[in-house]
Amino acid sequence: MIAKWIRCHVPKEQMAGFAKAQRHWQECEQLEGFSSQLGGWNQTQLRMVQAHLFAQWQNLAGLQQFMASHHDSIAERSQQICYYHQCDVACFKWLMALPSYSSNSETVKFDNEPGFMRIADCQLLPNRRQQFLTIQRSLWNPGMAAVNGMLGGACWQSLDNPNRVLVTSYWRTEKHHRQYQLDHLPQLLQQANVSGYLGGIAGYGVELEPSWQLNAVETSL
Repeated sequence: MIAKWIRCHVPKEQMAGFAKAQRHWQECEQLEGFSSQLGGWNQTQLRMVQAHLFAQWQNLAGLQQFMASHHDSIAERSQQICYYHQCDVACFKWLMALPSYSSNSETVKFDNEPGFMRIADCQLLPNRRQQFLTIQRSLWNPGMAAVNGMLGGACWQSLDNPNRVLVTSYWRTEKHHRQYQLDHLPQLLQQANVSGYLGGIAGYGVELEPSWQLNAVETSL
């Protein structure tokens, strides 16, 4: 599985135009290799917001075919470029799933649509990837799965930088994630000793837009 993470810096007065242009990307649901997409807003600045889009593809070949054959024509029709000032794009490969509260299984299937996505963009210290994965699997995964409202997630490794890892978690609401931060996160941080493997981290909270959620259309033979 391959993930493409897109961050667009959008002036607040252009949010409606950006959201309307986003409808054009629904064509991706019909494309071979496409799996799913979630997206929404991270509103942390006074005049500018970030639109986050997190698309999953079955493999790199499918994403590359999309970029070569379909991306530019959809972008041209949408004219979405008129509504943002900067766009940052990064691609990642799947490392492991994060179990959910309800099922405790390592499969991300939403019984209810998530309302909030948390993205942790982690820069690992050199040669600490295996340590990170071990602690994620033994401490963070069960710790987060014990929290009501946790709907699952995944860990991803950058295709360009082996020491860059993304942790995406999905929550029923922003309130559920905030409760996790208050009641569970401090103890987990103390046990994890993140300074031993983490060189830096940037976090983003994304209020998801239901209309931006896409799922591959199943075709019957």
